[in-house]
Amino acid sequence: MTIDHKNKWQCQACYCKIPKVGNTNTPIRPQDRELSQKTKSPCEESNITVMKRTTNTYNNTFNSDDLSILGDTINADEKETATATQFTLQSISEIIMLRLKENNTAIITEIKSTIQSKINKAINTLKEEIEQKTDILNKQNELRKEEIEKISMKIEYLTEENEKLKKEILDMKNSKDTSNVTCTETNSKKIVLYGLAEYYKEPELELHNRISELFYNTMNVDLTGYIENTYRIAQEK
Repeated sequence: MTIDHKNKWQCQACYCKIPKVGNTNTPIRPQDRELSQKTKSPCEESNITVMKRTTNTYNNTFNSDDLSILGDTINADEKETATATQFTLQSISEIIMLRLKENNTAIITEIKSTIQSKINKAINTLKEEIEQKTDILNKQNELRKEEIEKISMKIEYLTEENEKLKKEILDMKNSKDTSNVTCTETNSKKIVLYGLAEYYKEPELELHNRISELFYNTMNVDLTGYIENTYRIAQEK
């Protein structure tokens, strides 16, 4: 109850003890009416004195607040009830709004928490996938590095072998040239051919070829590259 309601409140027990206008037994509102005369039967008229009540002459347009010093209790009660009802509805509305606000806040908080957890879970999953793929790529890179090192070693080995082969070929060429140049009389063999046909101004190369063919056809011996010098014993014509 508000302070105004408390000030206007009246005790019903005290209010009922106050005399009522019209001698009515209704504390709620006075009634303005004429009381009918008590009529008696003819047999009772001789023994009973007929009494007639005078009609109360008061203004029908009286104010209900003039009935007592406490005023109109019913109107005050109705006002108090209406005000209390309005206060109660307002309180209920405020409570409902507060509850709705709290529920909305709780729902929003829960939604935020759910979204955040989903985002964190997705981020963790993405991190794990990235780490796995990164590990796979690192392993593949290590394998490639090992393969590249092996290929580099093979290339170095082949390069060294190539250099060795080049050197051996060069040495063999030099040794062949040296052997041809350093051929001495003691290491050479002389072959004397009798009756070999002679051609006029025959080149020495053709003579070498004829001698090689002769040996190859008669003795199946190939003298190609072994004949160094040829000359005739007899006097040339």
